[in-house]
Amino acid sequence: MRFFKTLYQLIRQFLLVSWHQGIRMAIQLAANRLRWRGVMALNPAVFPEIPSNSSSYLHLLPNKPLVSIVMPVFNSRYLRGSVDSVLKQSYPEYELILVDDQSTDPDTLKVLDEVSREAKVRLIRNPKNLGISGATNAGIAGAKGDFIAFMDHDDLIHPDALAVFARALNGTGRDADVFYTDEARIDSQGVVVAHMRKCPVSLDLLLSCNAVLHFCIIRKTALLKIGLLNPEFDGSQDHDLVLRAFEQGLRFHHIPCIVYAWRIHAGSMSSDTRSDSATPVFPKAYLGGKAMIRRYLDRNGIRATVTDDVFPWYRVKYAVPATAGEVAIIIPFKDKPDYLRRFIASMEKTSYPHYKLILVNNRSEQPDTLRYLEELKGDARVRVLPFDEPFNFSRLYNRVVAQVPNEILLFLNNDMEVSKADWLEALLEHGVRKDVGAVGARLLRPDGNIQHAGVVFTPSIFSCARHLLWDDEQYTRVQREVSGVTAACMMIRKTVFQQVGGFDEIHFPIGFSDADLCLKILKAGYRIIYTPFAELIHHESATRKVQEESYEIYTLFDRYIGDTPMNDKHYKTAFLT
Repeated sequence: MRFFKTLYQLIRQFLLVSWHQGIRMAIQLAANRLRWRGVMALNPAVFPEIPSNSSSYLHLLPNKPLVSIVMPVFNSRYLRGSVDSVLKQSYPEYELILVDDQSTDPDTLKVLDEVSREAKVRLIRNPKNLGISGATNAGIAGAKGDFIAFMDHDDLIHPDALAVFARALNGTGRDADVFYTDEARIDSQGVVVAHMRKCPVSLDLLLSCNAVLHFCIIRKTALLKIGLLNPEFDGSQDHDLVLRAFEQGLRFHHIPCIVYAWRIHAGSMSSDTRSDSATPVFPKAYLGGKAMIRRYLDRNGIRATVTDDVFPWYRVKYAVPATAGEVAIIIPFKDKPDYLRRFIASMEKTSYPHYKLILVNNRSEQPDTLRYLEELKGDARVRVLPFDEPFNFSRLYNRVVAQVPNEILLFLNNDMEVSKADWLEALLEHGVRKDVGAVGARLLRPDGNIQHAGVVFTPSIFSCARHLLWDDEQYTRVQREVSGVTAACMMIRKTVFQQVGGFDEIHFPIGFSDADLCLKILKAGYRIIYTPFAELIHHESATRKVQEESYEIYTLFDRYIGDTPMNDKHYKTAFLT
């Protein structure tokens, strides 16, 4: 039964991606999923035994700094494996600092005594229990290295973990202060249960979750500059550290390699979950993170609260200023009055009262549509504007934006349905932020599956702009900075829209106009925010125009890829097939 359910989900996702992003993207996705399942089945080891080539380049590195791996220890039955993984490092310039935080378990004490005899290991015994932050700080104080690497007493690192770091330091990361890698999650038996792939850090993402985690290595001089771990936030002390590092301008470098295994087990803070009691009781680590974010907001004078809407992550809910004003919701349509009826009826759920519905009639002809427009004449919330030209999405919006006086604009498809009362406030709280250029929502299909959770740009002509279509942990569940959002639901200030030149009416009359607009917004120095707390149902029905989209996706790719040899000019461009 489980096999057929998995097969059904894979086929369904394949068809969805085929329709919205093309057959090539669907095949690539399916191949990746099948490969992942095959790897999990055939390679139960956390780090598959693949011969390393590190000996061929390590001696050639011009910069070979000493790395101090600091590991606080308290009664860990996994300690031997953790230490052994460090002692297998191919990069030789390291020391392992074990900080015993008053362990009482005989097996742990035995392992500490045994491994302390290793030449690479130094053991520090705390006179009293200091907690994870205090123990780590004690290790940092005794470290001789130029870089501090943080490691838990029950986790594992790949034999080339430090070698990968050293290569990055001698390459594109030479000026970075904070290095972090991707990681695997393993259970108590050492079986991989998930992979955590990361992206470059941004403020809103760090205020929603710890986007760095493991393996994290920080330049010691930079660490001393921003301050060591704060015991007040034990359990979330690493989150506090990277947020302060970002706040104070330290340079981050992401290494997209899985070289760390984070163990999730009953005794780890990472396994804490909310209790089932009537009054929610949150884990200490979660509450520490919440207090840490509250501290950041206070010291930066930001009017916002930290809510539990998306536990175990965080939501920073910004205050909507009283001067935010009226939102002009611009909705183009041609006939299909049932769509408008459904949307306008659903607007009764909306809690934010200050809005105007600007319905743009693009040559509607059906009698039912015309009768419904007559009915709407008595609705003070509604204004109907004509657009008597062949449908050109970009030109329509450019013309209408020029006519409305509102500063806050919301571009919205006519096939939407409001599902949550505070959706408009959730967009508006970001739309009024001066450094934010556009805001997008979480759009769901009628069956509850994701239709949009942000737009991803990739250096591929076949999928250079695509929606996030499936649930992907923090990437779809928290508010964060993204590279683009769909104009099916996009909030933008009129001044920003006009500053970047609006939509391109010639090259993007229908498809990819929103992608082009978002890239212009980013180029102008603004940020784009995706919020899952503005949620609508999207009854998507538009038919795809393959020929037009083929030209437009090529134009988008060609306009922004730049002059790079990675865009091969000596091989055919077969994007029209």
